[in-house]
Amino acid sequence: MFEFLFKRQGGKSGEGRGAQADGPGSGAGGANAPSAGTGTGAAGAAANTRKREQQAEQLKSLGGDEMRAVEFILHADFSELRLAAAEHLHSREALERVHTAMRNLDRRVAKLTQARLDALRHHDAELARGQAVLDSAQALEGDAHLTPNQVADLDRKWSVIKAPELAEAFAAVRARLGTRLETQVQLQRAMIDRLAALRRLETAGLNAAELAASLERMGQEQEAALAAPEHASLPRALVAEFAAEHARLHASLATLEQAGAALAAREALLAEWQAQPPAELHADNLRKAWQKLPAPPADVAAAAAAALQARFDALLASLPQPVRKREPAPVTHAPGAAHGGRQKGPDAGHTPAPDHPESEGTADGRHAAGPARPPKAPTRASST
Repeated sequence: MFEFLFKRQGGKSGEGRGAQADGPGSGAGGANAPSAGTGTGAAGAAANTRKREQQAEQLKSLGGDEMRAVEFILHADFSELRLAAAEHLHSREALERVHTAMRNLDRRVAKLTQARLDALRHHDAELARGQAVLDSAQALEGDAHLTPNQVADLDRKWSVIKAPELAEAFAAVRARLGTRLETQVQLQRAMIDRLAALRRLETAGLNAAELAASLERMGQEQEAALAAPEHASLPRALVAEFAAEHARLHASLATLEQAGAALAAREALLAEWQAQPPAELHADNLRKAWQKLPAPPADVAAAAAAALQARFDALLASLPQPVRKREPAPVTHAPGAAHGGRQKGPDAGHTPAPDHPESEGTADGRHAAGPARPPKAPTRASST
């Protein structure tokens, strides 16, 4: 590449040696030496110019072809042309080949290729990290126990990675994970609302049929939730609490049915009594019939039982009250009679005959029945 320099130096040294050999007397040779050196330098400069122009034309014709650019750089004689050709290099193989050849020859080309190789290595490292995060995201898709914390950690790792080649694949996986998280949230909210509705059934005042229908519907909803793909996200405490409350309410259906039957019997009897004329009803009979009815459980349908009792009391109050007969005044006796004194008068001291007929004795000692004598009427004691 620097052959023209060596040629000029050789020419000058040759001319110097010739001048020294001729000595001071050779005036003609000394006068022709400068003109010969000038001609040789001009010829070398013209040759370099033509060579530069030719290589510049070759550079323009590369058209982004890396292999031709590599060959051009390895055989080019001018640094600025090599640097311009190095701009066409992007692949790892081409950059490594040129960097190895230019490392000790052209510092600018070596620096450019080294920077691009470092960028490629960094990009490869980013791709490796991005692929690892993408693999983790794809593994989470098959995890039945997906949690929001896992997805948040995945997003944090991806945010510091520059891998445009993997961005589309990661976005698709992340969208599916987001859909799963949204499904989990909806499932958990439905579970909380269903448990709250189950707790309100006890105080809703439902009859046995309505309570049974509500329990059946909620039980089916709970079974569907437990069979959903994201059922593992449901809190175990809520699932256990729902099962216990549902079983307790289902067990209370028998008591509620008993209370419903008792209330229905009282309602029917009240309706029957209210349909009759009040004059045909007797309060005591109504009370006895009401007391014979089965009483509803005290802890179930207390309000309905109280309402029926109020209606019964109103019915009793509307009945006509019976008229009570006056009792006769007590008879006052004389003081003597009251104290058991003796009777005075003609019949005093007379003993009344016995009620049985008197019998007379016969000659043979037997008693013969005689005609019955009527008893004497007792004499009334005279008052003193």
